Amino acid sequence: MVAAVFNRRVSLRKDPTAPPRNHAPVALAGQENATVKIALTGAGSPLGAELAAAIQAEHELVVLDPEPAGGEHRPVADYDLETLTAALEGVDAAIHAAVFHPVSTRGLAADQAWLDVAGRGTYNLLQAGAKQELKRVVHLGSLELLGGYDPDLYITESYRALPTDQPRDLAFHLAEQVCFECSRELEPAVVVLRLGRLVRAEEVAGLPFDPLWPDPRDAAAVAVKVASTERGQHRRWHHVGLVHVCASRPDAFSQSRILQRWLEFSPEHIFAACPPVEVHA
Repeated sequence: MVAAVFNRRVSLRKDPTAPPRNHAPVALAGQENATVKIALTGAGSPLGAELAAAIQAEHELVVLDPEPAGGEHRPVADYDLETLTAALEGVDAAIHAAVFHPVSTRGLAADQAWLDVAGRGTYNLLQAGAKQELKRVVHLGSLELLGGYDPDLYITESYRALPTDQPRDLAFHLAEQVCFECSRELEPAVVVLRLGRLVRAEEVAGLPFDPLWPDPRDAAAVAVKVASTERGQHRRWHHVGLVHVCASRPDAFSQSRILQRWLEFSPEHIFAACPPVEVHA
């Protein structure tokens, strides 16, 4: 069933002169809370540092990694279910970025640790979140799972992932599938944000634009906004959400209207100093 839902293709060709397809204003589907307590995994990565800063700017941060990274530190060893459940007490939502920075103390090889965190770690986090009645878990995935499609197509959330046989791709795909399956029976609501190749806009000024670039500050901002927004009436809030996060420009890899439809969010960094990608006729 899940495969059928995410296997529809929309054969729209990119037009470099067209405005971004996610710029139509729409109403909010939920109300953003004033202050919430958000747990974070994967805080030791560069993306994790952006997330920690974005959370602490407006909310309360709880770090679940073995090493502290600001905020309240509740270390969880290897995503043990009992320890995770205790660590999530009093938490409102969680952002799961650990697949970007898998850490294992079980003596696993790097590739094994990646799959272990993606599979068992994601599953236990969702189970613990359900026990503690979290309102939402935001899982951060990868847009590179869709890299096998024709680059001239508008890639939307309706496209099915095409993972390679590389451990990184398999880990991101496994974590997504765990989210999809667990969300059928468990609360909290799960939102999967697929991120591209994260790079700060000022670091690549003057270079040709990579369609998969989002700025990590935008990725962190939308993750925190989703985590801190109450579930609304939009039907996608009631099961599992899947959202692509790219730079807001017409030659970006994916064009998502859902950011606007849910949260009136448009990425701030559009890599204006990067020349556009050549679009094939």
